[in-house]
Amino acid sequence: MNTYNLLYAKPAYGLAVPIGATNIISLYPYIKINPVQKLNILAQVFFMARNSNQDGTYSPGMIENRPSPNALFSSDKKTLGQFYVLETNYQQTKNLSFSFDTSYFDAGSYPKATGKGKDVAYLSFKSTFKF
Repeated sequence: MNTYNLLYAKPAYGLAVPIGATNIISLYPYIKINPVQKLNILAQVFFMARNSNQDGTYSPGMIENRPSPNALFSSDKKTLGQFYVLETNYQQTKNLSFSFDTSYFDAGSYPKATGKGKDVAYLSFKSTFKF
């Protein structure tokens, strides 16, 4: 499909969305606030679509996941979906921090038309102690 291979690319949309950043158009407004000095909150939404009807989609590791070889160019749908993200970080002390992240991927018409396009929910709580 003549797709450029990004060597050692990290997942553009984190671990919740199994879509790499190749051949897609992505618009992502966001807001980042500090309601108190130790707390950061980031809210964003990604609107994702295929660049053209001839493009496939790839995993972050550049493995083609859509379309399957027997369904090449079987769909003219372009919408990959919307991805909603909320990330928080609380820096308790210089050495201790807590993070809470949640996200939701609402699968669009292209994943649903070319296979088992399902919505994905992700929830993560992390604590970090540095010494």
